[in-house]
Amino acid sequence: MAREPAGLWSAEEFSVDVLDEEGLTVVLLSGELDLSTAPVLRECLERLSSAVGRTVLMDLTNLTFVDSSGISALIMGCKRTRAQGGSFSLISPQPTVRRVLQMQGVFEYLNAPVES
Repeated sequence: MAREPAGLWSAEEFSVDVLDEEGLTVVLLSGELDLSTAPVLRECLERLSSAVGRTVLMDLTNLTFVDSSGISALIMGCKRTRAQGGSFSLISPQPTVRRVLQMQGVFEYLNAPVES
C-alpha cells in the first residue's frame, strides 16, 4: 500500500493533524472540540472512514475541551470506522476530557475492542 500524505484540518483554536500509513491512522487533536469546531473533525473522519479495515487512533494529548458536539463527532467517526471493519480508540486524553467522556458514558464505547 502506498503511504497517504498527512493532512491538516483547522479552525480557530482547534486543529486536526492526520498521520496515515498503510491502514494505521493517528489523528492528533489540539485545542477545543465544540459546536464551532466539530464540523472540522467530522469532515476529516468522513474521509478516513471510506477505507476498509483502517485502525484509527485518536490522540487527545493536546485536546483541552470537548462538548456534546465534539462527542457526537467522535462517536460518528467511531461508528463509521467500525462499520468498515476497522478499529477506533483514544490515546492519552487529558483528565478533564476523559472525565467528560466518562460522565457521558462514551469513554468505554470509544475504546472498546472490535468484536470478532
